[in-house]
Amino acid sequence: VEMMDTYGIDAKYVGVDNIDLAHVSFASLVPAYGVYVIVDIGHTKTNLCVMENNRLLYARSISVGGLHFTKAIQKAFKLNQDKAEGLKLDRVHINVESEKIDQMSRLCQNVALDLAASIRQTHLGFKQIYPELEWSSLLLTGGGSRLSGMSDYLAAALHYNVVPLECLELIPHQLDHSDNIKDIMAPALGQTLKIIHYGKSVKINFRQGEFAFKKDLKVLSGEIRQLMIWFGLVVILGLFYFFYSYHTLSARVEKSESNLVNMAIKAIPDLKPQKGKSAKKIQDIIAGKNSELKSQIEALQAGSIGETPLSLLLEVSQKMPPKDQVSIDVDNFSYTGDFVRIEGRTTSFEAVDKIKAALSESKKFKKVEAQNVSKGVKDEIKFSLSIELEGKAEES
Repeated sequence: VEMMDTYGIDAKYVGVDNIDLAHVSFASLVPAYGVYVIVDIGHTKTNLCVMENNRLLYARSISVGGLHFTKAIQKAFKLNQDKAEGLKLDRVHINVESEKIDQMSRLCQNVALDLAASIRQTHLGFKQIYPELEWSSLLLTGGGSRLSGMSDYLAAALHYNVVPLECLELIPHQLDHSDNIKDIMAPALGQTLKIIHYGKSVKINFRQGEFAFKKDLKVLSGEIRQLMIWFGLVVILGLFYFFYSYHTLSARVEKSESNLVNMAIKAIPDLKPQKGKSAKKIQDIIAGKNSELKSQIEALQAGSIGETPLSLLLEVSQKMPPKDQVSIDVDNFSYTGDFVRIEGRTTSFEAVDKIKAALSESKKFKKVEAQNVSKGVKDEIKFSLSIELEGKAEES
């Protein structure tokens, strides 16, 4: 098409052989009603046109033609193509009853079997589009249809009425050797009738429709290119706006975090060494200190008997023997709410007894027990005291 356009020829329509074959219907050589199929068995392929009156419904090309019958004979008997072609026309006869045919005919019948299978597939494809329509007959033409027994074989294999399409019998002519060309007249007649009945012929439009081909696609390509450029600009502007907004927002967030850190340092001077840290880090430090203070406050609050650790520590300190009588080092003082536990070291076992006796005089202590009394290094005596508070007995 581009070549014709170069030479100033505006190719608006193109002909396709199997579609042009449909124009045979204008010669009144086909049934005037119903759905029928024109089957043109050509040299290398078979064209099928499914027609309803003069209207083309469905078209297909099958890659099985007269050459495939010839090739089957040529390959089996190792003959040249001309010799195989002559034997095909002279000796081959296709018969549904395969036991009544010779080897050469059986080879061609296998090819005919493939052709019949492809025609069945065409029928299935047609029914997918036109499920309410059914084929009434097959009109056989083409050089391959001259094979002896072909029409009878297809009729038996496909269960359709198969008849030859006689194009020359109803048309006046002055052709010589018409018997030799009658089977190949249908395609030529279809192309001729396409010109005569141009307004009614089947067309493939190059300027519009499904098969449109326009050199103006270059203009369309230019428009698409411009559209893509505009689309790219929009994307770039969108990305620029996104990164600009992100950078601005990030700067605001950093400034807010810096202000929060400065405010926290002013409120809590102990955080001054943490200056320069993120707000999240400062928040974690403050949360940790709050947790620490909370635990300390809980430890200093009164227990179940109304005493605080400080009051009990003061009571223990006041009841201890004087320093000139007992030397003591307290390693641990713990308060669980009902009991006080003291772990320490002294100089002798007698000193442990004195400490126990002194603490037992307190009205706040119900019972004082010495536990784990043992001798340590350098003659030190390790001990622990378990003190049950007086308030617990009242509760029980």
